[in-house]
Amino acid sequence: MSATELKIDEQQYTLTLLQEGKLTDVFVDEVNEVLNQIESDSSAKLLLITGVGKNFSQGFDIPFVMSCGDKAEEFIDDSLRMLSRFLQLGIPTVAAINGHAFGMGAVLALACDFRCMRIDRGYFCLPEVNLNVGIPPLMNDLIKVKLTPSVARECVLSGKRFSGEEALSMGIVDKAVIEKNLLAESINLLAVYTGKNRETYADLKLGLNGEIIELTP
Repeated sequence: MSATELKIDEQQYTLTLLQEGKLTDVFVDEVNEVLNQIESDSSAKLLLITGVGKNFSQGFDIPFVMSCGDKAEEFIDDSLRMLSRFLQLGIPTVAAINGHAFGMGAVLALACDFRCMRIDRGYFCLPEVNLNVGIPPLMNDLIKVKLTPSVARECVLSGKRFSGEEALSMGIVDKAVIEKNLLAESINLLAVYTGKNRETYADLKLGLNGEIIELTP
């Protein structure tokens, strides 16, 4: 069963996360395939990621991770390598957060260049402190780079769920809008960033995110 759905319209790539956006090996493989396609498509101008219904992404599929046994760490490393690719992609990316973004799903949104969140439904949350689990170094540094120190501290150490309005006030997202405007406003965020030289754009992102990328397993 597919974990994602890809639509391409006038060089705009829209990747919809299915199955509550839970990360499995199928999810990681399909996202990597999309990134490969974008890298080989010189006409691609932007990537928008969104979810379905009340979820953007629930993060790691815990039952799947547990089923991996002694290969669980290998799967998590594969997921982190996928995440790292967003930090170097040569076109603008935006997360249209239509609903809950938890754990790795929240960090996936942070890995995008910009974030637009639905204001009337859904939460942004890093729940690891309440689950008694750690955060891998790459994810931890990404959180620290993309959020201010006080906001990163609040997110990581409290495990609090932030609404779209709260996420906007704290600078977690760039815009918060009602559902019907989510996709359009997400694309509008990228208006002045599209059409740039891809190699230059990727190189500048590498400069901004280099410390995180160096932690890629």
